Parts: sequence; structure tokens; C-alpha cells
Amino acid sequence: DSSDGSGGGASLWNLNVVSRLFLEDFGDRDWSLIARKLDFDDFHVRDANHLGALLRLYQSSSGIVLPLDAVVSAPWHNQAGQLSLIQALLSVPSDVYTFSLNDEESNDAAIIPPNGATSSCPNPAGWACARVLQRLLVLSDVPSLVQKVRDLFVRVLIGCPEVLLCALVRLQLSVTQQAGAGGGGGGSTGSNNGGS
Repeated sequence: DSSDGSGGGASLWNLNVVSRLFLEDFGDRDWSLIARKLDFDDFHVRDANHLGALLRLYQSSSGIVLPLDAVVSAPWHNQAGQLSLIQALLSVPSDVYTFSLNDEESNDAAIIPPNGATSSCPNPAGWACARVLQRLLVLSDVPSLVQKVRDLFVRVLIGCPEVLLCALVRLQLSVTQQAGAGGGGGGSTGSNNGGS
């Protein structure tokens, strides 16, 4: 839509036409790579409508849901943009975006029944996801983002504290187990740091 956000009818794009063009002309592209390329300087998700348009366009063009790994598995150059996308995904119900979870994460998310989601925690599965929590913890170390990350955690503490507590305990146990399995003495540091 228009860059000033006015929403004037003449400036809106027909996403069905754009999607059809992408599918016809670029359908054979590596859509996982395209998802990772969302990390560009001006990327920012403004609100749920903006996210909805992005998700619909991506899925109708690629035939797949926006992969969570592209969003959280690596640090982005545009960290504020990454946080805006994570925040938006956490702010929409699971019928808009479904987080891929393992069995333990699914059990944590199931603490809140599907009809028990609240406005402060509309998608408990996102908070049960260790990859999301790990990325948020990393982003909380960025001085310009610390308040936004803190506000997200405050909101979930109000909306579904049980899910967050279970997920953080599971995450801590996982980190402890990995350290125990990889440690074995020797005093080496940084062996599990993965580069950045």
C-alpha cells in the first residue's frame, strides 16, 4: 500500500494479481531463501494487517507457510525488523500463523486450551517455542530493542504465564543438558557458539 499509510484506494496493490505473477514467473524459486531475504534495511511489520498481507502473499506465491526458521534461527542484520516480525507473529491467533512445535513444546502450549487464548496471549504456541524464546533473549541484549522485548515478556506474563514458565524451564534444562553432554572438562569456552 502507500508509504504514508493513508490507504487510498488508488495506491493499494491487488495481492491476488501480485501473487499470481510471482507464482507464474517465479514459482520455481527457493522460497525458503526468499523468506530469509526479508532481512533488509527497510523491513518492518507495522501491524496485524501488514503481517496478514505478507503471510497471504508468501503462502499463495510459494505454496508454503512462511518458515519459522527463516524468522528466528539466525540473527538478522535488521534486528528491529526481525523483532517486529516476531512480535507480529506472537500477536495473531494460531489461525493466522501456526508455529511449528516439537512434542514437548506442543505440550507446553496445550496448557492454554484453544478457546482460552487471550488478547495478551493470542498464540500461546509461539511462547512455547524454544527457538522464538532464544531469539527474543538474544534480541533483548540489543540496547535499542530491550524495552520492546521486555514489553513482550510483560504481556505474556499477564496473558499466559504458565506457558512461558514451562517453556523457560524446558529451555534451561535443554541448555544444561547440552552443556553437560558437550562439556566433559578441559575448560574450553565458546565451543557451542555457532559463529554469532
